[in-house]
Amino acid sequence: METRSEKFKLDNGLEVWLDQKPIGYTGACLVIESGSGHDTKPEIAHLFEHLQGVAAKIYGEANSLNYTVRDATTHFERTKYSFDYFFPEDTSNVVAHLAKVLTAPNLEVLTREREAVRNELKPKQSVFTYFGEDLNRILYPNHVHLLKGIDARLESLDRITKQDCIDFWDYNYNPDNAILFLGGEIPSNLDEILEGLSVFTNRDVRKIERDVWPTEHELGKKIKLVEKIRIDPRTGIGMNFRIPLFPKDMTYEECIAYDVLK
Repeated sequence: METRSEKFKLDNGLEVWLDQKPIGYTGACLVIESGSGHDTKPEIAHLFEHLQGVAAKIYGEANSLNYTVRDATTHFERTKYSFDYFFPEDTSNVVAHLAKVLTAPNLEVLTREREAVRNELKPKQSVFTYFGEDLNRILYPNHVHLLKGIDARLESLDRITKQDCIDFWDYNYNPDNAILFLGGEIPSNLDEILEGLSVFTNRDVRKIERDVWPTEHELGKKIKLVEKIRIDPRTGIGMNFRIPLFPKDMTYEECIAYDVLK
């Protein structure tokens, strides 16, 4: 299979990564280099993912893009908006949708999307989530203060104001803080397609340097046994390994592998 990879930057600093493969369909992903680790209030990055996901038609009615696989995900250091398995001739339409991620948030839907996030989180208030938080305290003692628990995330939702959202967008959703990935069949009129992204300019508000995440000391041997009596005749056993929470300078392939493994 013939493949060709390429990376370049637009004049506004937006990185474009191409991974061309003759497979008959295309995938697109816009990555904002900001996630829950950059929350000004717990859960604001996730709430903002919903706001911008609605704008990009990743959430809700997608009209002509109903046949694609749409997704948006907030990780610790990045938020990803993606469309997969669409026809190459729809690339222009997809990129136009992803471009809306960089537009100012529509705060008229803030209350609705706040409730959508709340409904997504509430089922996670379970013994399994709390046990996972307990494991994080053991595995990542130097980072645990950055990993907000489910209760803190839910409690914070009502304290996120419209101004908080504007400030978060202003600081993080700049084109030079984003990467557009296109994979599969790349249309020949790509330069024309990317013109819609060239209109975004950077806002000179990012005067605070990114935090430097602390390193973890060698874990050593830590084993915790938990016994729970269940009425139903089922049991399970799991083992958790500590891998780097926030690896740097990854290739796109390594980024995908990391997201799967973690």
